[in-house]
Amino acid sequence: MSWRVYCGLLAFLAIVGGVGARTDVFERKARTRPVPVGVVPWAVPDAPYRVLMQLERSPNVAGAGVAIELADFGQMKPDLSDVVLTDAEGGLQPVNPMWLRAGARALLLAQELRPRETYAVYFGGGKSRERRPWTPGAMSLLMETRRLAGGAKFNNWREMLDTWQRSGPVEGMGFVSQIFHGENPFGENHLFATHYSGYLLTENVRQMRLYTLSSDASFVLVNGQCVLSAPGTHAARGNEKNTPMATVKASGPLTRIDYYHVKADDGNRPVMTLGWQDEHPQSKRELRLHGYGPIPPSAWAHSGEARVVRVEGRDGRPAPAPQERISSYIGYNDAWFYDVTLSAPALPTGWTAEWEFADGATRTGAVVTRVLVANAEQRVVLRLKHGDETLTGVRLLEFRNDLPQASLNRSTDIKRYVALLAEDDPSKLPPVAVSLVKEFGTLEQFARIADGYLRRYPDSASELWAAAQEARIRWMAQTNALQALAAVRNLPSRPPHIRRFNDLEIDLLLYYVRDVSAAVRIETLADPAVRQIRLGDLCRLAGNIPQAIEFYRAAQRAVADKTDGRKLPSQDRAFSLLVSQALARDDRDAAAVKLAEWERVYPLAKIQSDFLLLRARMLMAYGRPREALAELDSFRNIHAEGPLQIEAVFYRAYALSALGKKDEARALWDGIAKNYPKHPLASEAARLAR
Repeated sequence: MSWRVYCGLLAFLAIVGGVGARTDVFERKARTRPVPVGVVPWAVPDAPYRVLMQLERSPNVAGAGVAIELADFGQMKPDLSDVVLTDAEGGLQPVNPMWLRAGARALLLAQELRPRETYAVYFGGGKSRERRPWTPGAMSLLMETRRLAGGAKFNNWREMLDTWQRSGPVEGMGFVSQIFHGENPFGENHLFATHYSGYLLTENVRQMRLYTLSSDASFVLVNGQCVLSAPGTHAARGNEKNTPMATVKASGPLTRIDYYHVKADDGNRPVMTLGWQDEHPQSKRELRLHGYGPIPPSAWAHSGEARVVRVEGRDGRPAPAPQERISSYIGYNDAWFYDVTLSAPALPTGWTAEWEFADGATRTGAVVTRVLVANAEQRVVLRLKHGDETLTGVRLLEFRNDLPQASLNRSTDIKRYVALLAEDDPSKLPPVAVSLVKEFGTLEQFARIADGYLRRYPDSASELWAAAQEARIRWMAQTNALQALAAVRNLPSRPPHIRRFNDLEIDLLLYYVRDVSAAVRIETLADPAVRQIRLGDLCRLAGNIPQAIEFYRAAQRAVADKTDGRKLPSQDRAFSLLVSQALARDDRDAAAVKLAEWERVYPLAKIQSDFLLLRARMLMAYGRPREALAELDSFRNIHAEGPLQIEAVFYRAYALSALGKKDEARALWDGIAKNYPKHPLASEAARLAR
């Protein structure tokens, strides 16, 4: 392996797997076992809230302390001056407040937590409190990121230091296991600056050969002196000649390291790697070339970790501390959608939970799930109520880069997103969310939010406005065709939508009202072949099959193809296969496109093939059961003794069930299961009949 290939592989691993959070695996003392926590007296009377905790892991070096990471729910003071740490008896313990992001998390560093003992962090009430401060002797490896300052320069160490001091605000801060990252764990992956600070364990080490691999600039300080520089904007590439390396002296048992980094260019992913030459790696899994590799977690000083046992309110009150779970995200039309579940703590009898979201939507209940459309973090407010008392907490939802990604092409994923959006308050949904429901949801789901969208966005020139009008009218027609017909005739006749609404009116007259006056509207169609096809549909749905055949044949003669208007059976079979495959993979749009093409070039397929059965299935996929039922009844009339009658009955039951006729649908499925037990649909029919 060449050095250039090795550097490229290191950069790749940093991006995909080297993102070091405190959860990274590294060699250190084993976890301590949790012990039961009984009643702990409330030691700070004026503090409304506390968190009980125990030691999870001990530090690997004396003086590194124990990290305490807490979820904040808006009750801590910005400077953390209200926070105190006590033991179970109420004795104050030394603690160093590190950082707070309101509504997100707080980071503290305790001097010591003894194994198998319980401690408490008290906070809230808006009051500063006396505490026992302390300063760690060997700081655990700490990572801090800031938004990059405007006009940032980083062509040398002085410029880097000036850029760091001017950059802000702080995006995040946390203890990490090593300097081996491929993203900003606290914010966006561009225009940010990073500072790592910590200590290497260098007892019995005289000197070290260090290198930095970064995108963009990086600067390495050892005991306060800059020893390595990779200035400017560049990708994380290098070779043995131009990769910044330096041999430095260790300073006894601990050697201070500071690593500064800037990511300013959008052309490459961020990479931050500090490595060294070690001829004796402690793990065979460590990626090395000629002894070089990222400095492993075991070489760094690390603080211990605290385990949160529970969050409590004073006098038995609940703490309004929301818990979040962001299951996945999905991208659509330059917007990001997040599947978010929020839960309140266990509530005593008589308490209720109310939620308020950034878009103004409200919910009630201990657990709520919404799909949020977000390009930035959002605040959620939780109010716990009991009589006249209200306790308020907030949660800052941070949409990280490492969330699981859902897929528009995975049926279960998109159906969940659409179902949650369709159940939401339509007055709060942005147009991009309405568009997603339109494209992937059923007619009922789109119609459910259409009225709210139309009231909020009354622009009748937009395509989405026209689609929403069509959805609400088609859904209306499932139960009241005459009302739907009146609604479409009352729509404004704007030029962008005249054809769309004219086609909608014809569909209502053909498939719902069954009115011969449809012929008058059909005669207004500009395309002669389309006129013939629609007149054929009118006759077919009325049961006049011979006249329908004449219209279809006349339309087919107008098709310019190699058969002079004659159709080959193989052509029907090819279209039928393509439509069936599209429906099997839940691609209703592809099925609709192929059906439209099939109808256009071979309209007699409606009489001579399974076209109507497949079209009914496509209509069911869109949630239009009334039209599907009309096509299935017509198919049964034409192919009374055909081999596909059982399949037609199976899907007829689906249409009836969608229209609320559950008993009639179950009777049809039961008949298939009992009378045709060897049919491929028999087992599914038996299941549906239960």
